[in-house]
Amino acid sequence: MKQKTLSKLFTISGRGLHTNNECTVICCPADVNHGVVFERTDIEPHPKIKAISENTSSFNRNTTIKNQYAEVATIEHFMSLFYILGIDNMLIKVSNMELPILDGSAMPILAAMQQQDCSVIEQNAEKEYITIKKHITFDDGTSKIEAYPYDGLKIQVEVDFPHPIGKQQVIFDDKTNINMLASSRTFVMLSDILYLYQNNLIKGGSLDNAIVIANVALPEDTVRQLSTIFGIKDEISISEEGILNNTRLRDEHEIGYHKLLDFIGDISLSGKPIRGFIKAYKPGHYANHKFVEELIATM
Repeated sequence: MKQKTLSKLFTISGRGLHTNNECTVICCPADVNHGVVFERTDIEPHPKIKAISENTSSFNRNTTIKNQYAEVATIEHFMSLFYILGIDNMLIKVSNMELPILDGSAMPILAAMQQQDCSVIEQNAEKEYITIKKHITFDDGTSKIEAYPYDGLKIQVEVDFPHPIGKQQVIFDDKTNINMLASSRTFVMLSDILYLYQNNLIKGGSLDNAIVIANVALPEDTVRQLSTIFGIKDEISISEEGILNNTRLRDEHEIGYHKLLDFIGDISLSGKPIRGFIKAYKPGHYANHKFVEELIATM
């Protein structure tokens, strides 16, 4: 199969989930064997960082890559979509250190491509694959990720949260509805929000870019703080599904699909398309990264 890139550049802008800083992203075609590379246009002399596992630096509620000159944060949704589309080579120019969260999913990125007549095209070079030839396991006692030989790519993700989410199992393969997967939004537990905000995270969070799971009852003063953080003018309410302010889920397994979206974004940092069957139980950014390290070490 041939390597792929973009037919033309496309642009998308928005605010970062954790920094709330405005960022413009310009995704450009690149030559064969270039890989996916980020370029910080706000810093001279425009340092570049290749999107590979050895450059990852942080896994605290997002995935960040870094070198001695710069860093780029919250790359997982962009990387996931480009991996799903089979893109091997791209230069991504960014005007700030954190990519925009948009609506919390990868769908606005796909929509921007379509609206700007940007497609995926083949190049005159063959893809290089990471082929899983034996059983590989990463298990840290919380997350367990296993890989097996398989003709193609199949990923099974299982999440197991307390009420109101519970257990969900979702699969990515050649039959997956890409729009459904790309449209799954990031989520956060109500009990975690104040901690995250007080620790300099989710400064750009709102009910427009995240699903808030009401997993606990909170005292009134905490509810007022949450209203201020999210800019909620009306009274905070909780739906029958346990979602804050009646945000409607796009799919009954949207939480599971978003974990799958994140997982694909993180394993894309292997730097090459993967051939194998991967089963991930309760994945997270750190566990995903350690699995990729284990995978690369076996090659």
